[in-house]
Parts: sequence; C-alpha cells; structure tokens
Amino acid sequence: MRCDTDAVLQEDHMQLKQYLANEGISQQALANKIGVSQPTINRWALGVNFPDPIYLHAIEKETNGLVTPRDFVDLWVAEDGQ
Repeated sequence: MRCDTDAVLQEDHMQLKQYLANEGISQQALANKIGVSQPTINRWALGVNFPDPIYLHAIEKETNGLVTPRDFVDLWVAEDGQ
C-alpha cells in the first residue's frame, strides 16, 4: 500500500512528509529523536509502512501535535477507499 503524502489533512494537522518539509527537519534528525533509523522515517513519510503505536505517540510529541496518530490512520483509510 502507498499513501498520498502531499495533502494536508486538517488545517492544524499535517502528514509527516509535509511536516518535515515545512519545518526544515531532516528525516535523520527526527529518527534520532524518536529512536528509529532514517530509512524507517522515510517509509513512514512515503506511506509504505505504518508506525507502531509507541512511535505514533513519539511522532506526535516531537511534532508538537502537528502530526497525530489520526493523520496516519486517515491516510490508510483514504488509500483503501473507505
């Protein structure tokens, strides 16, 4: 499955790829902060994989709530056409 990661989901929330671009934060920097590898962040940003719950919350914390677990769920539901 692959998700469209270019659309902003809500006015105050955004997808991981968009957040990194807007904030000028590298995938490696975020990876270091939450304890995963850069390739893992890349797969999440591209919608190739879905983060485990512990990392969903770490992403929300590191992005100050701009990327939430719901943003990932919404991407996957939209991809499935539901």
